[in-house]
Amino acid sequence: MIKQILLVFILTTLFISSIKSEQKSSVKISKEINFEKQKEKKIRSEIEQLKKQIKENDSFVKSKKNKLKEIDKQMKLAEKLLEKVKEREIVLGNSISSTESYILDKKIIMDKLRNEYKEMIIHLYKNHNDGQLDILLNSNDWNELAYKAKYLEIISIKEKEMKDNLNSQISDLNDEIIAFVDKLDQVKIEKSSKKQDMEQLNTNRKKQNQEIGKSFKQKDELNKKQFKKESDLKAIKELLEKLYIDKDIAKQREDEIRKKREEEARKIKEEEERKRKILNQKFANNKGKLPWPVDGKIKERKGQYKNRHSDGSVVKGYNKWVKIETSKNQPVSLPFDGVISSIEIMDLYRGVIIVDHGDRYYSVYANLNENLDKKLAIGEYYSKDTLIGVVGESEDGKSGELNFGIWKFPEDAANPQYLNPEEWIK
Repeated sequence: MIKQILLVFILTTLFISSIKSEQKSSVKISKEINFEKQKEKKIRSEIEQLKKQIKENDSFVKSKKNKLKEIDKQMKLAEKLLEKVKEREIVLGNSISSTESYILDKKIIMDKLRNEYKEMIIHLYKNHNDGQLDILLNSNDWNELAYKAKYLEIISIKEKEMKDNLNSQISDLNDEIIAFVDKLDQVKIEKSSKKQDMEQLNTNRKKQNQEIGKSFKQKDELNKKQFKKESDLKAIKELLEKLYIDKDIAKQREDEIRKKREEEARKIKEEEERKRKILNQKFANNKGKLPWPVDGKIKERKGQYKNRHSDGSVVKGYNKWVKIETSKNQPVSLPFDGVISSIEIMDLYRGVIIVDHGDRYYSVYANLNENLDKKLAIGEYYSKDTLIGVVGESEDGKSGELNFGIWKFPEDAANPQYLNPEEWIK
């Protein structure tokens, strides 16, 4: 009974404390705090790693932007050079017109020289002058001879001049054509080279912009992760603050529970001691005042007995108790407070319960129905009028029957003194 009271108190205390702080012990909360600290440490490390990655990303973007600026400078320079080439191309285009006019003039001069030379050849052919000697031999006098010689000299010089001039004009024209073609080719090559440079710079510029865009996306993702981690870290900090508070509350609650348990245990011990003292003092003082353990009448008294059977035989014996005849299944209750010291099932006496009432006084209940209440426990305290079972059947099966005795064990004796229950029952 004392154990039941203690159990009820503990369960009640636990139920009340479960309402507070989610009923967690300080040990469990300490484990949660350590676990959350580990999580906090891990998240801090992850945040530092993310910051490092963001910094590296910013450095990468900065380098790409610097490279992009350099590319823009190169592109501007290339555009200027291309403009220069285009200007040269325009100048060269303008010079084409003047060169064409110049070539045309040269052509006219050359055609004129060719005609003059042609006319001279035709004239010599018509006059059958195969050479200068024939002209001189056909002279009539020395004056004519001298005149013709001078004429031939002039003609010869003129012819040579015409040939030289014609060859010079042809040579100059060829040189100018070659120089013009060289310049034109050079301008085309330079223009093509500058265009290729511009295309390459544009390609590099697009590539740098793509890498910068990709880095911006990566930075955005890293910032999102960092924000998430920092939110998690904030939540952990708030949880840790709550856990520290809960831990303090749990410790206070546990101290209170421990004190209450100690106080209740002390009270239970004092109550048990008080009841034992009452038992020691009270049972002996209630002789002749105890209630019947069951409703019925005494069939056999305590002491010597003699029974005659139907066949005429006589059986003699000694009763350690009184036999009480009752109706079937009559409930049996304690006549006085006590602690159950024994619960047995025996072949001869069926269910047997012995209760200690203190000061070495015991009450004995035999011939109980074997289906005893399983809630009854040895060593537990039970108060007066507690039901401990029902009577078993008599030998003839016509009624119920209870063997009830009161025994006292002397201090220096192993065997009890069998007291007369009728002297104790009112």
